[in-house]
Amino acid sequence: MTLASDWVERTKSYLLSGIQEEKNRLASAYTAGSGTMTFQYDLMGIQAGSRIEVGTNLLYVWSVSGTTATVSGGWEGTTDANAASGAIVTVNPRFPSAQVLEALNFDLADLSSPAHGLYQVGTETLTYNPLMTGYDLDGVTNLISVIEVRGQTPGIYKDWPRINTQKFRVMNTAPTGANGFASGKALFIYEDMYAGYPIWVTYKKAFTLLTDSSTDVSTTGLPATAYDLPPVGAAIQLMSGREIKRAFTETQGDTRRAGEVPVGASNASVNNLRILRAQRIEAEKQRLDAFYPIIKDA
Repeated sequence: MTLASDWVERTKSYLLSGIQEEKNRLASAYTAGSGTMTFQYDLMGIQAGSRIEVGTNLLYVWSVSGTTATVSGGWEGTTDANAASGAIVTVNPRFPSAQVLEALNFDLADLSSPAHGLYQVGTETLTYNPLMTGYDLDGVTNLISVIEVRGQTPGIYKDWPRINTQKFRVMNTAPTGANGFASGKALFIYEDMYAGYPIWVTYKKAFTLLTDSSTDVSTTGLPATAYDLPPVGAAIQLMSGREIKRAFTETQGDTRRAGEVPVGASNASVNNLRILRAQRIEAEKQRLDAFYPIIKDA
């Protein structure tokens, strides 16, 4: 089983390239909101003004005394959470886990955009009623588009003929109310079928976002063959803003010489990841197209 935390660590492996960030451990359990943390080892980089991370909880250090620090949890929009004794603490993380998790969700949303053409497949069963044209798609979530619609026929042949694409329409902003559709999504069928028999709808849907670091990534709907994609995309996103600080005029934010690390080096450093991501997206798209080819009826 692959968890979101595995994706977070994979993303960091791309970003840190073997750099080992300073670590510590909690000497006793931390209670959310308590404002105090006690550490097992010498504080070293943990000092007033630094940030520390436990899990996806980012904390700001106000002061230190011995091996105890006064902290504020839930820093920078993260969620303050309890932590067990012995939990690993990361000191001044370059890429906080909460930020990485957010970038992973952004990439999942991006992958299922029409620009990239990836998606998860959903199905919905309706019952044909000859007195109706429109059907409420109340069981359909994250709809992108309908792949195909099939209807069952009587008899033992298990024949599920496909409805011509010119014979149905999908409305993603259908009217609601007494004579509308509760879900706001509707399928309109303009072909006679068999009363009381099921209609099988196969559709493209956006990937489901990660809830937290313990989420099983299979719940996103991303095929297992594409599990490598979100960490690559998240790494590219997180590196995209690294050059901005070099343009600050208020302070000197980067002491490295331009000859050592020229302007644009940060963005250029992920070019290989961009190429890899584009190639992998195309490969996965072709895999989907093979299973679900585009059908254009005359």
